[in-house]
Order: sequence, then C-alpha cells, then structure tokens
Amino acid sequence: DITINIQTGTVTELYGGLEEGRFDVCFGTKNPKYDFKWLALGQDRFYAILPKDYPTDDNEFKISGFNGTKFLMPGLGFDDDIGAVFNDYNIKPFVTPTYVDDPAIISMVEHGLGISMLSELIIAGRTDSVKVLPIVPEVCRTLALATKQDKVMTLPMKRLVAITKEFAKTMQ
Repeated sequence: DITINIQTGTVTELYGGLEEGRFDVCFGTKNPKYDFKWLALGQDRFYAILPKDYPTDDNEFKISGFNGTKFLMPGLGFDDDIGAVFNDYNIKPFVTPTYVDDPAIISMVEHGLGISMLSELIIAGRTDSVKVLPIVPEVCRTLALATKQDKVMTLPMKRLVAITKEFAKTMQ
C-alpha cells in the first residue's frame, strides 16, 4: 500500500521539490548549499574527458591541466560539484557553460570544442569517442540521499533508506 513516484530533473528542481515538501527523499550529490540531512552512499570519481588526439604524457590527467583550457562546464546544477573541485584546487579554466545533457558534452569534446570533467557514473558506457583519464589527485563527488532536516521518517521511508544503504554497498 505504498506509492513510489520517481522523478528526474535538474539539481534545482529536485532539491527545490525536497525543500518545498513535494518529495520525501532525493537522490543526488551532497551539496553544502542545501541544508538537508545527508546520508552518504558512496563516492563517484571524476575523470578528464578529452578529444582522442589531446596531447597527454601518461595515463592520468593532473588537475592543474585544466588551468587555462577551454572547459565545457556541465549545467543543470551539476556545475556545483565541478566548481567545488576547481575552487578546492584553485583551478581557473576558461569556462563555457553548457545546458545540454551528458552525451552532448561528450560529443562536443569529441569534436574539439573543449575539454570537460564528468563522473564515473555519468560516463559509464559512453567513452568510445573520447579519451578518458583519471584525474590526479583523485577527485570525487559524494552520492547521497537527502531529506529535510525536520522530516519525520515514517516506517516505509526508514525501510527505503535501509534498502538504499544495502544497494549502495554493492556499487562499491
């Protein structure tokens, strides 16, 4: 007797829906801009997304390699995670904001319009047309389940959280 309604959207739409009480829980990445209770589910490593002919010396991409490059910034709120990485490491690329989906960013990189950074979860199975290198030092985003601070967890919500924790363990 439980109804589950799954919705997708931008970070702003989903976290806004949680803030407004339209959603009980939200899956996303831990974002300090939002005052939620966060249940960390795992880490999602970032990779450099480069054209196939991009000159690299080895099988990794130093984070400083983004400095001064034409960088295709994912939009729809996902720029928060990448922006935090750039702030943490004082990286200053020439950012071109994009408002397209992840396959479009990969295609833009493939066609030499810039380079980008995407997470392992996003690029899975979509990397044949580009060079994908792990970034050093390793940078990740925290995948999490969010609820409002004052949300009283019902028994079904507690069960969903427990199932989600168990499932997250299988992904690591």
